[in-house]
Amino acid sequence: MLFIGYLIIGLPYALTLAIIAACTSIVPYLGPVIAITPALIIALVTSPWLLLKLIIVWVVVQLLEGKFISPQVMGKTLKVHPITILFVILVSGKLFGILGVIFAVPGYAVLKVIVTHMFTWFKRVSGLYGEQPESDYLEEDKPRK
Repeated sequence: MLFIGYLIIGLPYALTLAIIAACTSIVPYLGPVIAITPALIIALVTSPWLLLKLIIVWVVVQLLEGKFISPQVMGKTLKVHPITILFVILVSGKLFGILGVIFAVPGYAVLKVIVTHMFTWFKRVSGLYGEQPESDYLEEDKPRK
């Protein structure tokens, strides 16, 4: 989205700056701030009006990504609360440094899926949780009507 915005406002090196933004956006929360820095410098050197246009494009893209795209992906796909994501990023950053920050959310998502499947499997085979809800039955285990 930044590439399209950069092209619309006429920012020099739009493709290069958009690629840098894509690479740095891997880091949640801090990545977009790092991503905008080279573009800000180029816009500042080029023209104050271009700097203003760049700030507007960046704010619009961040609002779209932060308010619409990310919540849809995280909320519907992973069912993860934003505070949980922030906590996971902080803890993994403290434990593993920058690599922990980069891999925190994908690692948490994988771990959550594995634990959820293992818990469902354990409930099914152990019988400790009583009658299973209809959604926990495997296709071959469903009662015949």
